[in-house]
Amino acid sequence: MVLLPVCTWAYFSYAVSPGSWCLLGAVFIYFVGVFGVTIGGNVPLNNALDKADLTAAGEAELAGYRAAFEQRWNRLNTLRTVAAVATVGLVIAGCIALK
Repeated sequence: MVLLPVCTWAYFSYAVSPGSWCLLGAVFIYFVGVFGVTIGGNVPLNNALDKADLTAAGEAELAGYRAAFEQRWNRLNTLRTVAAVATVGLVIAGCIALK
């Protein structure tokens, strides 16, 4: 989270090239698609599940919790995974282009 923006800044200060733009895109996708989704989506879901008393919940109540969280959780994790893969792809493309 720290090194990618620092490296991007370093490459931009050296020369503006397609590789620099790839790294900048990677920074943006990482911060929005991985970090942003984690903070804005997964952490609130974790906190809500943490407040639920799952040990005292009955089967119907547990099914209700699962129905309320599972679809959103899976969507957020899929989005984070796609963003992380895109970030890695852009970093690799940026490194190849900067060669």
